[in-house]
Amino acid sequence: MAAIDLYATTAGVAGKEPPERCDGVNLIPYLTGEKQGDAHKEIYWCQMSPKATRPSFKAMRWKQWRLVGYRNEWHLFDIQADPREEHNLAAANPEIVQDMEKRWEAWRTTLGPMGTVNSSGGNQPKGYGWATPEQSVSWPSWVGLRTEPPLGRKASPRTRSEIPR
Repeated sequence: MAAIDLYATTAGVAGKEPPERCDGVNLIPYLTGEKQGDAHKEIYWCQMSPKATRPSFKAMRWKQWRLVGYRNEWHLFDIQADPREEHNLAAANPEIVQDMEKRWEAWRTTLGPMGTVNSSGGNQPKGYGWATPEQSVSWPSWVGLRTEPPLGRKASPRTRSEIPR
């Protein structure tokens, strides 16, 4: 399970398919027992400042292993035996590090170039990230605000002009 699964799982609860560019997995079949095992064969992370020449954080998870890049070196953890990631096993498992590093680097090449993320308003943040041309983004019609408040709650204001002053 990973945070990236939230969107796909929410779509599954709504009975809809997630957008094409969603990397997450619908976890409902795993939670109900319809599917067994790991939802992801591998999970990758890459955080990068817009002015950086290298990622500020990079990592990969595969089976019980988590590979984390610290500056110019990789640290390897067995997250089943060491969930707090206190014991770096990279020196004892160089072949696993090399294999995972190679797969991380291959995955990294699939990401688009860094750029400014356009914001068309609403609740979208402005800032930096992997830019997607606006014309290629197609939000499903079911993405929107809830029309009814949760049970037992009053409706909340929808726009800034509706907020009592």
